[in-house]
Amino acid sequence: MEQKDVEFLIRRVKRISELHSNFSRDFYSEVSSNYNLKKMSIDDAFDGNLYSLDFLDYLDRYVTKINFFTSLDTAVEELGETSFADFRTRVKQKDSVLNKLLYYRSTKESENGPLPIQKCLNDLFGLRFIIPEFDYEDPCMLRAFRALSNDHVIWRAYYRNKEKYHGYHVYFRSDSNKFLPWELQLWSNKDADANEEAHKEHKSKRAYISWPEEYKKSEKAKSLKLRRNA
Repeated sequence: MEQKDVEFLIRRVKRISELHSNFSRDFYSEVSSNYNLKKMSIDDAFDGNLYSLDFLDYLDRYVTKINFFTSLDTAVEELGETSFADFRTRVKQKDSVLNKLLYYRSTKESENGPLPIQKCLNDLFGLRFIIPEFDYEDPCMLRAFRALSNDHVIWRAYYRNKEKYHGYHVYFRSDSNKFLPWELQLWSNKDADANEEAHKEHKSKRAYISWPEEYKKSEKAKSLKLRRNA
């Protein structure tokens, strides 16, 4: 990559880190939460076989606020004002969040032991640059990202190279384990189609889990709890 291209990415990454920090501080000024997402495991997000009602409410409020933020705040749009790359964003919706929690609880945790929520729900808000002929292992870029990690601008970054998927992933956590992370993906345009297909296949692996039924059970439990306390 040319030096100017690396400098472009660094400016964008620093701006995303700033937006994440500002959004998170604003959110937690309104929502009281004692969740330490580094220490909290996926199993802690459940009450027995049902979702934890408090955690459901917490996620609901986060997703609602970030949808509001991305629809109104022009700062996110400004990130994509460049001819250097194709820019996209997405907010993970409730069905995907619940499905991911169930999937990771039933597979990843049972295989590898307790998995922190922070590593499972690390992409509620995702950003992506699709860059022509992007080099995932460019030495200049990798040095720059190591420096950003050392300066705590980013949480972590790595090249994900698995089967058909190729992408460089960057995560933002700011300075608190209470903050839900954001994810930035850097793709080469030549990998875009294969990566999209890999995403679809990955989501289909979770399809066997009936998250709507589990959610209905949790909502029913919430209703019964409210009636008992009335």
